[in-house]
Amino acid sequence: MKLLKYVFVSVASLSLFACGGGGGGGGFTPSPGTTCSSGSYNWQSIGNVVGTAKINYFTNSLYAVSGNNICTLSTTQESANWNCSITYQPPYGSALSSATGAVVDSSGNIYALRICNVSVGCTSKMMKYSPSSSSWSEYSATLPNDLSMTANLVIANNIIYIRGVKYNASLQASSPSLCSFNTASPSNGWSCVADEALDQTNTNFLSGDYMRIALDNNNNILFNRITYSQSIGDPGTYKNPINTSSRQQIGASVALTGQIAVDTSLVYVASGCEQGGSYAGPSIAVSNTSAAPGSSSWAQFKIGSNSTIGVQDVVSDITAGDGQAFYLSKTNQVYKLNISN
Repeated sequence: MKLLKYVFVSVASLSLFACGGGGGGGGFTPSPGTTCSSGSYNWQSIGNVVGTAKINYFTNSLYAVSGNNICTLSTTQESANWNCSITYQPPYGSALSSATGAVVDSSGNIYALRICNVSVGCTSKMMKYSPSSSSWSEYSATLPNDLSMTANLVIANNIIYIRGVKYNASLQASSPSLCSFNTASPSNGWSCVADEALDQTNTNFLSGDYMRIALDNNNNILFNRITYSQSIGDPGTYKNPINTSSRQQIGASVALTGQIAVDTSLVYVASGCEQGGSYAGPSIAVSNTSAAPGSSSWAQFKIGSNSTIGVQDVVSDITAGDGQAFYLSKTNQVYKLNISN
């Protein structure tokens, strides 16, 4: 795991969590900043492996797109495996998008993107699966102003959001927009607003992460801004109030990749932590979305053993909900940690 930005901080206390049992172990003490949290906490594997790139938590279940299936995994049944019985038969040249993921509205309807190889003459669509009728509906996935979809789908108040970008070859830069799809009026399609807070100028993003976004309960879009050098930008985790061009950093900068998730007022990022002043391995870092810029407010929950770091410890994606954090490893196994006890 390549650490792009690693800031060492020292703070006496952190009060994000009630320190107690964590994921099947005894008590733990969240340490602020870049130090791995101490005590006993174990990331537990749940379910079988699933071929996907994005997992999302909604009401005691994880959702993912795998192949042309919508898959769900109960997070409350210890012996549960992924259920991929919701199937879709796309037209030739099309497929459901694993990378953008599946989201769920307040009525339990599931949404995913159907992407298309334009060379075969098909069209990308926003797909809706209605469990009540076991049926699929399709809507436009075309963004205005020649924007292209990137990153992942997020949903709040039954409105789905995604980033839209338009690459300028002469400037070698992308012009970002925040695009929305109202599930209450799906035939209206997508609308997009230019959003300079998401600007990629002077920022380099890891291949495959595509600057994923998350959405908190106060209508803030959250994202990680990653740079290779302090001199060419401001690395860190940011929140951007929807329909504004402002952004505010959350806490201090820590080691970051593109993965990010939100659970109510807590933000989770894929990171790395240290023990005894040395890098100890990958972690999931957690902070409050209202943490002051520059404050050492991150708690670091280390992944894997102290002796070895395997491919199962490399984070492909993260999600969170109801006081639980989940990460998808590069081996397509999901791991869970309860940090709310």
